[in-house]
Amino acid sequence: TYLLARTDVAAQAPQIAAVAPPTAGAAAKVSVGAPAGQPVRVTVTIGGSTPAAEVRVYYAAALDGRYAWTALADDGAHGDGSAGDGCYGAEIPAFNAGTLVRYYAEARAVDGSPAFAPAGAEHDTYVYQVTAARSTTTPVVINEVMAANDTRVQDPQGEYEDWIEVHSLASSEVDLSGMYLSDNEANPRKWAFPAGTVLPAGGYLVVWADGDEDAESGLHASFKLSASGETVCLADVDARGNALLDSVVFGEQEADRALGRVPDGTGSFQTLAEPTPGGTNLAITAVLEPTGATPTRFYLESNYPNPFNGGTVIHFSLPALTDGAELAIYNLAGQRLVRLDLSTCSAGEHQWSWDGRDQEGRALASGVYLMRLSAGGQVEARRLALVR
Repeated sequence: TYLLARTDVAAQAPQIAAVAPPTAGAAAKVSVGAPAGQPVRVTVTIGGSTPAAEVRVYYAAALDGRYAWTALADDGAHGDGSAGDGCYGAEIPAFNAGTLVRYYAEARAVDGSPAFAPAGAEHDTYVYQVTAARSTTTPVVINEVMAANDTRVQDPQGEYEDWIEVHSLASSEVDLSGMYLSDNEANPRKWAFPAGTVLPAGGYLVVWADGDEDAESGLHASFKLSASGETVCLADVDARGNALLDSVVFGEQEADRALGRVPDGTGSFQTLAEPTPGGTNLAITAVLEPTGATPTRFYLESNYPNPFNGGTVIHFSLPALTDGAELAIYNLAGQRLVRLDLSTCSAGEHQWSWDGRDQEGRALASGVYLMRLSAGGQVEARRLALVR
């Protein structure tokens, strides 16, 4: 009774009716991505009968550590609607792409009684991630990737490590200093090209994806690639908002095979006849069998790209002309959706471009499908993912 009778105990804090962002829903605590290099507007709406004497937003550019704060204003000049309408606005400063920003709001009454949103702040907060925009032009691209380098290409230390090749499209040299390579588009700033890294006009440069940043010679990224499927992206410098200059998504890789653009710099990615670090890419379909030789290998490669949207390329090899040979697409229920008759297909390396439609020309829905190559009693199957 004594405590409840005290004015400081009975004091009423302001009511925080809404905070924006998050914009993913009224109850959401993880908001949509914020663009790199741009501040984020935050608004806090006060409801109830107790006015706010001060409204703040606390923010931190990491998932731990101390918060900074800024005061919000209800003056109609901070993206807060009209002056005196109970909606307060301010900006959280700009951060680089990949940064996770956590924040919360506080509103205090004249007597200092506080309210927080979320109610469990500081340990329970809102979060958004800073994302990079995708550039429409670029002077340099990812040109070749090898994610299962078992025995083919050695790095300067004599080890067989995975690698990424970048290629210049420019007519003059390109300064790569401060640009980034990563295996995660949501965190494009994983590894930065060292200061003074220059790519000549039309030149090639190999970066070893082995996590061996302390190696004395060669460029070695801080991350490794996965032979089971991976993303590789190239991002611009911090001063230009870390725009995504190029990216490639690939599926499961065969040992000692490389993926590359054909033609260099502008073509689509496909399996190459040979790894060509620092040189011109040659498509596997361009390889000619020696005169009189008969290919002896039966195989079905992972399609590229995978996942895919508009279309994908499937590479396969047949050792001989075989009656009844076919390449087919099935759904996971076992229903055959597309059949490509290979009975008259000559022995050798081949590729088939599939546009994600069934035998009747109908666009298939997003999902996982099976491609199955069969010939002469041999069968090989792989998964592919369609994303609409």
